[in-house]
Amino acid sequence: MDTFYLYKFEKKERYNPMKYSKILLIIVSSLSIIFILIFMLLKYSKSKSSERSDKAKKTEQEQKCRKLIISYLKKDIEENKKILEKKPNVTFTRTKVKECTTIKMKNGKPFYVKDQTVLVNAANTKFKINRGGLNKGITDFVSTKNGIFNGRWMNLFAPKISKYKDRIRISKFNYGYILHLVGLQASELEGIKMKIEDVDEYLIGLYLTGLSEIEKILPRGNVLLCCVSEGIYASDGVDFQEVNFTRDEFILRAKRARLIAVVRYEGTLNIVINN
Repeated sequence: MDTFYLYKFEKKERYNPMKYSKILLIIVSSLSIIFILIFMLLKYSKSKSSERSDKAKKTEQEQKCRKLIISYLKKDIEENKKILEKKPNVTFTRTKVKECTTIKMKNGKPFYVKDQTVLVNAANTKFKINRGGLNKGITDFVSTKNGIFNGRWMNLFAPKISKYKDRIRISKFNYGYILHLVGLQASELEGIKMKIEDVDEYLIGLYLTGLSEIEKILPRGNVLLCCVSEGIYASDGVDFQEVNFTRDEFILRAKRARLIAVVRYEGTLNIVINN
């Protein structure tokens, strides 16, 4: 009986190498997996850190670049003003629309002359009256001068043009005409696939096309030229190449475009630039 129990005990405690090999294998495998996971995590973290660092450097470089561009735009605006101050048919003023009747041009003659006056309006996309900003100011001014009929601009029509056909209209009031220009909106650059650098030339073309259409009607007209693409049209934005720009840059480009358009203009109109 004692022999039997001794045998049973010895059998139970006998060393089993296969069993311990499996346990060791499991431990080693687990440690390997843990090591691999730690290695991958460290590598991923390093990659992300490097990516964030590169992105931060790129953003910093872009900001420096935009600041240099803004500095250039400001300088160029001043240079173009100096050029325009020498042109006999160009006058600078700063006035509200309702006070345009008092403007004196560089040649000493009054701006506000019957059948010779042209007001440039920063129009909305639907060419509706009121709506705020300059559009509202001109609406109020011409509402008592046969410029509005049945809640619409009097005799509003679209010139026969192609590129800017959705951005130019002309209407009538008892002292002359209103040239309605729809400027670019900062928020639309991405949608129309335009680079921020191309805003200037696009607006220059818009101004020159509008002036050309007015000259066909009033060869010796007096034009009060506002700046489109300001106000609610200007904002921080992203162009279609994912370049970020600020509201200040957008407005400076719009102002520069107006000046360059007048510099390039070689027609017979008298132009009053309203700052």
